Amino acid sequence: MPAPNTKILSLTRLSENQLNIIKDVNPYIEVIIKSKDEVLEYIDDADILLVKDSYPQEILNRKNLRLKWIHFLSHRADDVFFSGPNDELSDFGTKLSDIIITNSKGSGEVPISEHVMAMILGLSRGLNFFARAQQNHNWERNEIILEEICNKTLVLLGLGYVNRVIAKKAKAFGMHVTAVTNTITNTELFIDHVFRLDRKSCLRAVAEGDFVLSNFNLTKSTRRIIDREIFEAMRPTAYFISIASGEIVVEEDLIKALQDKKIKGAALDVFEDMPLSKDSPLWDMPNVIITPDVAAFSPAYKDRAIKFFVENLILFLEKQPLFNVINHLDHL
Repeated sequence: MPAPNTKILSLTRLSENQLNIIKDVNPYIEVIIKSKDEVLEYIDDADILLVKDSYPQEILNRKNLRLKWIHFLSHRADDVFFSGPNDELSDFGTKLSDIIITNSKGSGEVPISEHVMAMILGLSRGLNFFARAQQNHNWERNEIILEEICNKTLVLLGLGYVNRVIAKKAKAFGMHVTAVTNTITNTELFIDHVFRLDRKSCLRAVAEGDFVLSNFNLTKSTRRIIDREIFEAMRPTAYFISIASGEIVVEEDLIKALQDKKIKGAALDVFEDMPLSKDSPLWDMPNVIITPDVAAFSPAYKDRAIKFFVENLILFLEKQPLFNVINHLDHL
């Protein structure tokens, strides 16, 4: 069915193949690719805004905005709901009754899960130490730092689709897996035990972990939830891994826990402020692995994300409910 006047404004580059996949849905769709600096010039005529992981929030102040849907190619889009240090809902959050928000959650489970397993294996086999030794041409067989992950316990803070994929891969290595989540289910094939998300249960869960993975969705209740009390509840032999929003972790408490040897080490892909400040003590800690927010990156990611968008685009044109809809009420 023709869809005249349906305009997609993309703030991310699209390959010719990706453009063709979108246009194959309906030949009447117009796709305009512009930079964020040009968005105000074109946003008034757009029905759909396609972005990677952020957009200029000033577009919501436009009087003639006809925008109906924003899709994030990112696997997460939590941060856009908040502004300022007091966790107020941004202006974006006040207009969600008029605009559908979706993301490409599910398209990053392969690279993210592989990245997490690489972090677990890297920490357990001392690859961060050996990488430094290599830089210094130092042949040092430090057997004390070498461990196995078989029969170790991985604690998942959060139990979304990605964490379920991580759990499956961890079980393949012989690990025990527990999870902390809002929704308790009885059908988790790769989870040995599930804790409900409350303070007491969270402390109990991390106390049992050899590896604790932070992958909560960012909400008012999870913002800065991983703090000094959490780190003190962890074993001194445990490792902390962070791949979700950096704002879930109280970074100064993490640094103190590492300095005081409350935990054995950490692998960090996200931080409270990014890029990580050059004077952060985390850079020089030998028991820390740092990656620059790349857990979801892979050559195949964007193609998968576009397919998610196209599936929703078909539903949008048919006036059917979309999937991966982000509800701002879930972030309160």
